[in-house]
Amino acid sequence: MLCMMQIVAALPYLQLSETESTCVFEDPCHTYKLSSAATLTTACIRETHTYCVAGTVCNLTVISPSGREVLNGVNMTWHPTYYQYNFSAGTLNEKGKYKVIMYCSEGSPLKSGIAIFCFDVTSSGEGAGDDASPSIAIMFLLILITGGVFLLSRMELSQNNILNYVLRGALTIGGMYLITINMTIALTLADVFKLGILKELFRYLWLINWSIYLLMFIFVFKYMIGTMSLWNQKNKQKRMGLI
Repeated sequence: MLCMMQIVAALPYLQLSETESTCVFEDPCHTYKLSSAATLTTACIRETHTYCVAGTVCNLTVISPSGREVLNGVNMTWHPTYYQYNFSAGTLNEKGKYKVIMYCSEGSPLKSGIAIFCFDVTSSGEGAGDDASPSIAIMFLLILITGGVFLLSRMELSQNNILNYVLRGALTIGGMYLITINMTIALTLADVFKLGILKELFRYLWLINWSIYLLMFIFVFKYMIGTMSLWNQKNKQKRMGLI
């Protein structure tokens, strides 16, 4: 018997039948956060296109991504329009795709059904297969680049004093600009992946960034004046025949 997707579009579900109908769902309908408490919600439909009654018994078997049996035939809690099971914190302690087998039975003659579906467990719990690790790696790479820019700004980059001064100034200002980018990316990742950084920081991000922009503006004038001073000093030395 075909699954009635149009009846309960948002939930995995099964339909009772005297011939034991089976519904298999390819795509995960739920995503949970690693090692956190979670509530699995499903539905049970009778042949009369009504929800299963309180006397319908539904149990749950859950297999972890590594093949470990997390639950084996555990009874689900009945509600008028759905069944649910509450996972305690620490139960879903593997990242990946969990396989779920839901079996329901009712009455005499016996009517039963099986629903087989999956749910995902990720670091963030934000989306199926979503993981913060690649984004965090990119963040660290940007931090390393920023650190490298500031390190270069402290080095002698040219034997020409004026060119060396200009290059060091440009790297310093560029490094300050990278800091503003890094802060924006870091706070965005923290919000998306729930990494524990206080959301209140978003309120002050614009103030911090504009403070850095103001500092960059001051540094631009500082290095412009410094460059002009070095240029005048060099011309003076030429006129005096010192170089």
